[in-house]
Amino acid sequence: MSVRNSLLALLHHQPSTPAELQHGFHETMSGRWNLNMGQVTQTLARCERDGLIAATGTTPTHTGHEATTYQLTKAGLEEVDAWWSTPVTRPAAERDEVVMKIVLGLKRDDIDIIVLMDTQRRFVLEQIREANKEMRSLNPVPTADRLMCERRILDLEADIRFLDRVEALLNNAANSNSAPRKSSNSRKEG
Repeated sequence: MSVRNSLLALLHHQPSTPAELQHGFHETMSGRWNLNMGQVTQTLARCERDGLIAATGTTPTHTGHEATTYQLTKAGLEEVDAWWSTPVTRPAAERDEVVMKIVLGLKRDDIDIIVLMDTQRRFVLEQIREANKEMRSLNPVPTADRLMCERRILDLEADIRFLDRVEALLNNAANSNSAPRKSSNSRKEG
């Protein structure tokens, strides 16, 4: 998550203090992600150093202190515009514990890969049921809560498709005799 670009996007609406930005972020994201004041102020300091924002004055707070108000500079506006038009990428070399368990399990005779995958599949299906239950309680308007729940369901469905694909690969390998299908049935027969 890009805290910097999120804060710049919020500043695009109007000049704001760090507390207003923190509140705006939490409100916009339905409290899904915690953004502490230290993150906000450090990020704003770096943005100011980089010429993306400028202090426009101070505003009295409810505690009687003065808070600096910031606004986007031309460079900041260009930066946030570039962010809107740039796709978000996921790292290709992400460590995946399910992949690790399957690959490591294939090297062991005492691990039934099909049972391992079925256990994972049941767990993911339960998570899908819970997410669908949560979805039914959400407003159909695309809020952060709704979109995060939609994303979660689609990610979980992809996990199920992945497990199905691995099982098909194992079956193909067993049928071509390039590798045994590691299931409790094949071990009992041998």
